[in-house]
Parts: sequence; structure tokens; C-alpha cells
Amino acid sequence: MSALFDFVEDYETRHGREVAWRRGRQFMAEYLKLLEHALPLEARDALAICARYERGEASAKELTAARVRCWQAPDAIATSTDLSLEKTCARRAAICFLLKSYNQARISPR
Repeated sequence: MSALFDFVEDYETRHGREVAWRRGRQFMAEYLKLLEHALPLEARDALAICARYERGEASAKELTAARVRCWQAPDAIATSTDLSLEKTCARRAAICFLLKSYNQARISPR
């Protein structure tokens, strides 16, 4: 695991925090596409919005709205901290790539 952290730190040093964050977000979204069939609806929608954002077709406001929908999903409210549930883990993964910048990287609904 430390090799991964070393790689990320080195990449951030060479390219800057915002570039590293954007590339990390792109990586997470691409990885989740492999699991798209298992994602809850709001996470699948979030994945589509992230792809549109990367192409310049969606706004930061739309990213925020998608993140809020993931937090507010009816079954997420009661289970948002139960990481033994696959849907909770998938929803939280979607929330992570819906942050526009590193500076937003506190996991909260807004």
C-alpha cells in the first residue's frame, strides 16, 4: 500500500494537486464503470454526470447536486455508515468522484 501512496504523492508533486485530483477522479469513474451493473440508480446517474463534467458538458453545480442525491437516497439515510452493504460502498465511491476539486474533499452532503 505504501507504494501506491508514494506513487500518488510523486504524481501530485510533479503535476500539482488539482491535476492529480482530476486524474484520480477520472480513474475512479472509469473503475466504477466496470461495476456499473451493480451500482444503485443514483450512483449510476452520478457516474454519467461525472463523465459529462469531464467532457465540459456538465457544471460543478450538477456534480454537487448528484452528490447530494447520493447522500439523500431513501435507503442511504438509514444505512449510510454500514460499509458491510455493497450498495453503501458503491454509493460512497460515487460520492468521492463527484467532488470538483481537492479542496472539496471533505465527505459531507454539501
